[in-house]
Amino acid sequence: MPNRGDFWVIIAAGGESVRFGGDVPKQFLKIDGLPLFAHSVEMFKKCGAAGITVVVPQNRLDYAEKLFSDPIVNYISGGKTRQSSVFEGLKYAKQNCHSGIVLIHDAARPFVTERAVCDVVEAAQKYGAAFLGASVTDTVKVCRKAENGAVTAVQTLDRESLIMAQTPQGFEIDLIIKAHEEAEADNASATDDCALCERIGIFPVVVEGNHANLKITYKSDYEGQIENSL
Repeated sequence: MPNRGDFWVIIAAGGESVRFGGDVPKQFLKIDGLPLFAHSVEMFKKCGAAGITVVVPQNRLDYAEKLFSDPIVNYISGGKTRQSSVFEGLKYAKQNCHSGIVLIHDAARPFVTERAVCDVVEAAQKYGAAFLGASVTDTVKVCRKAENGAVTAVQTLDRESLIMAQTPQGFEIDLIIKAHEEAEADNASATDDCALCERIGIFPVVVEGNHANLKITYKSDYEGQIENSL
């Protein structure tokens, strides 16, 4: 296990849950009495995080602070996208983090394990960039829309070479800030932070994860977890 204080955490909780729906973003809904993002907070605390920055929408700052308060947690407002929100979190972490390693985690993944966190921290310390990944079990196809409007499969990918990228993703902080700065300068976007590293020639190592590290995306995901906790 990493020594206490070896890493800082940024939890991306700035989305409005368009796919999930409802009046309250999914990251603030509760399972077993805790909001989704707080389950991850508790695990990161257990693993020795030096600090945890939760990036939330500007109009949810007060709400989040009242919903869950902890001495190790601070809340800041994010940007218009996940990428810009994480960048805000990175700039805050740079001013307050003394370890050099930062983990970036999705608020909608409340089931991350102690082993996964520690393994990602250790890999980031050794290689500079690492992410949690799970094997692909379904057949994956590339599809295109045909002239008649139908969607057709045009290629089947070799799933043995594919990995489902999860979070946390861990980085040497100056490296990931550089990746974000260059993306901002080039007006480039990506769906995760590892992709920003890839575009500047840094290739993160894969840390073995598992499918239990579920991302709550749709209401059925959340409702299934509520049923399991009863």
